[in-house]
Amino acid sequence: MNADAGLAWAERLDLCRRWLRRTPTAAHHVVWLGYDKARCFWKVELGPVTFYDGSELMDLMAQASSEDADERAVRSLPPELRPGTRLADPNARDLDWPKELREWVAVRVDLGNGVFADPVRSAREQADALVQLAGFEAGGTSWEAFGSYKVVVDGELHAQSHPFGPRREPLVRSDHTGEALEDLADRVDSHLPATDPHLGDLIAASAIVQSSRANNDPAGILPDVRSIESMAARCGAKPWQKHLVDCYAVYWARMHVLAEIFNAVEQAVTDFDLRQHVQLPRDKLREYSSDHRGRPLFRPRDDLALAWLPGLARDLSFHHARARRVREVARRTATVADLTAWVGELVAEFKADVERLARCRNSMSHGGPLNLDVARSVAPFANQLARSTLALALWGAMDGRGVAQEHAELQAREDEWHRRLPSCGSVADALIELDRNP
Repeated sequence: MNADAGLAWAERLDLCRRWLRRTPTAAHHVVWLGYDKARCFWKVELGPVTFYDGSELMDLMAQASSEDADERAVRSLPPELRPGTRLADPNARDLDWPKELREWVAVRVDLGNGVFADPVRSAREQADALVQLAGFEAGGTSWEAFGSYKVVVDGELHAQSHPFGPRREPLVRSDHTGEALEDLADRVDSHLPATDPHLGDLIAASAIVQSSRANNDPAGILPDVRSIESMAARCGAKPWQKHLVDCYAVYWARMHVLAEIFNAVEQAVTDFDLRQHVQLPRDKLREYSSDHRGRPLFRPRDDLALAWLPGLARDLSFHHARARRVREVARRTATVADLTAWVGELVAEFKADVERLARCRNSMSHGGPLNLDVARSVAPFANQLARSTLALALWGAMDGRGVAQEHAELQAREDEWHRRLPSCGSVADALIELDRNP
């Protein structure tokens, strides 16, 4: 594992070609999905899709696995849920199935025998289409799809995601809104109350954008882009794509470089397999301090990660995914010229992503052709940009400086960093010192 296989580069490349060209083997696929806030009669069959009342299904599985099991109960279960199978194991039932959920529906989608690039997606489309159609017929639906699944191939559990149940709500104890409000006090106290006439519009747009933060649903693209368009118009920038590129391309590239350096080093020094090769104090990568209330704060030491990077790349010269990542990041930041080239590539990548987002937005707005996989890939990007520009706009509204001025200053700061980058004496000067003293 992670050892050199002894193959030449040409042999490894040929092995990859053969793997990609191999003919997949057909197999019988069954996918289990679920819906919360849902109920149905014990069993509703619609072709290859079968809906089960979740609670009754669990009761029947428990009955079928008991010592005095009724043979009819056993036969009424799908083959993969009968006693003796992995999904019917009583010892794993609390882990495999919802434990304390009463109103839910389990869905079995029999995809049949074949080759499926994404069986979960294929099954989810079948089930969701039926639920949505029933919702139209019923005048609405309360059903909410689980984000999890179970894939059974040729009667054996092949893959599953945990927990099999409703999407988890954010925990209150992991929410830091209260702490952030306290931190805002010193910065905005003297500017309140805010008098920006568009404050209400900013708040409404922010609520929509925040609600889709952890979602890659393509439906969120349009409201996210509408927010971006609105901010671009208030900055006097047309089109909105130019606003994003001018204000955020260099900033995004710089933050990406810093994140890659820190994450590559942190993963290497904390990896179980690499510990024997890494003699570095991993706890030093985050600087401990406390705020005025004594709450702990941890600041990432980007300067230390950058200083450790060349040595790690030298020591981790063997085959391991995280070692390869360290070596690649070290190569990209070996000299100021290398770093400048990397930033240039990232800026070009940002522009391409914005163009892709614009095409998706236009297709969704005007009913044109749309690849949902492409839309899903840009949805988080759109939401991140919408949050960034709205956050800056809210700052402008709260401190009285205005949306346009906040964005203009960000653009000027990043353009100046980009202009001075090639003339820096070292990579550390460019990424650490120049950032501290713009």
